[in-house]
Amino acid sequence: MIKLCANGEKTLECCQYQFPEDWLYSDQLRGEWSAYEILKCQKNDSIQEQPSKPYHVSFASGLTWFVVGLRLKIVAEGKIVENTDIAMNTINGFEGKLNHVKEEYDLVCRAKEALNLELTCHTRLEPIFEELKNLKAIWTALSGVWGQIGELREMSRATVHPRKLRQ
Repeated sequence: MIKLCANGEKTLECCQYQFPEDWLYSDQLRGEWSAYEILKCQKNDSIQEQPSKPYHVSFASGLTWFVVGLRLKIVAEGKIVENTDIAMNTINGFEGKLNHVKEEYDLVCRAKEALNLELTCHTRLEPIFEELKNLKAIWTALSGVWGQIGELREMSRATVHPRKLRQ
């Protein structure tokens, strides 16, 4: 390309073309291109020297911490959650985070595919989505039970007939 510019410049000089003051001569262009090539090589070398772990390794460890956090938050708190809204909000928060992780992973996979890099597919997200879906179903069913318990709490003891409760 630079040779083509130089040949065109020589042709214009032979025709005694008057170049404008801001004209970029082929020698300048060649020098700028050489400087660009040097910078590109330096950047490439510095990137190659940096130790970096592959994305799939950091993705797997991040996903492990996500699952541990989810299970600790929902199961290991050691108290009964009477307000189903709190539980559902917690589950929805984790679902939002998991959707964000999935979108980020999909972007990285598409980038690797575009760059013809080795693509490692993780199917670890599917069971976590399934677990969240099951937790939502459980807490939705529990909301009815907790509603009935709340109604019983509001009743005065004098109005409760043990025979009707047994039925």
